[in-house]
Amino acid sequence: MSYVIAHRGVWLQAPENTLPAFQDAVEMKIDGIETDIQLTLDGQLVIHHNYSVDGTADGTGKISEMTLKELKTLDFGSYRGERYRGLRIATLEECLETVRPLAIVNLELKAPMDRDFPYVEAVVETVRRFHMESNVILSAFDHSLLARAKKLCPEIRVGALVLPPSASGSPIMEIVRSALPVHKPLSAICREDILLTEEERHILGQADIVAREPEDVAVELAHSLSAIYPNLDLGQVEDLWGRQQDLDSYIGHLDFKMDFLHPNYQMVLQDQSMISRLADKGILVNPYTPDDPKELKQLWDLGCHGIITNRPDLLMKIKETPFFCDDKDDIV
Repeated sequence: MSYVIAHRGVWLQAPENTLPAFQDAVEMKIDGIETDIQLTLDGQLVIHHNYSVDGTADGTGKISEMTLKELKTLDFGSYRGERYRGLRIATLEECLETVRPLAIVNLELKAPMDRDFPYVEAVVETVRRFHMESNVILSAFDHSLLARAKKLCPEIRVGALVLPPSASGSPIMEIVRSALPVHKPLSAICREDILLTEEERHILGQADIVAREPEDVAVELAHSLSAIYPNLDLGQVEDLWGRQQDLDSYIGHLDFKMDFLHPNYQMVLQDQSMISRLADKGILVNPYTPDDPKELKQLWDLGCHGIITNRPDLLMKIKETPFFCDDKDDIV
């Protein structure tokens, strides 16, 4: 039987990555949640997906440049309506206290901007303090963070996040390739490095990133890639993507024991032998983030260990009944 894992909590009902979204998962008896851990300026661990608060709070700025006290003054709920006005950002401790009853707590490690801070150490220490090693999964695109976690706490389970091959060939990434300097560290890229055509400006203007101008979107993308793949330039990131295309070989060369692979769900649907192949190596598969009922049912039937979805309500219906309606919007 697979586990239902609510991506960013039950965010279709409550603001994403907040205590109400996690509490809803508990009340709905969902198996688990997935959430993201960011590092503040004063070394505190908070729950938020993006590196900046723009779009989800009544303020702007990067979390890494704000203290916890400053972040706690911001409203992280009003963007979802009056019911959630005044909702504050959650700390990792507050999150863990809320999700104690859940079978799976998937904590995605967002690579910190401050590379000198013992970020993984702080996360592992907090998990241990709550005695939740058995239900926590630490996941990350930066697999060096997982290696560090395993060294600190061998019993904690880790899941390597990987992007689908199509991600490197998307229109947005094609623009990033043409607009960014190839050999400059991604973290050092600034607005002055960006040169866009009018067509590229239009495409980036449609991206799901809150920014003033398309050039700012390109910089945000560069910095996001830098956070996922620390200290690399675009050329090195593309080389890494190339090596990850052969997942079996890539996994075989990792210097730590990987418990889970967290691939984009399309990778599993396109390579359905992946689950049994990795199971032979002692690795389970938790794909992200299918939301279409038919695809959810396919993945469920394939025997994924868990499915990370924005529609845990639909997946719970699949879990509870063997019958599936072909109507896209209905499961009975």
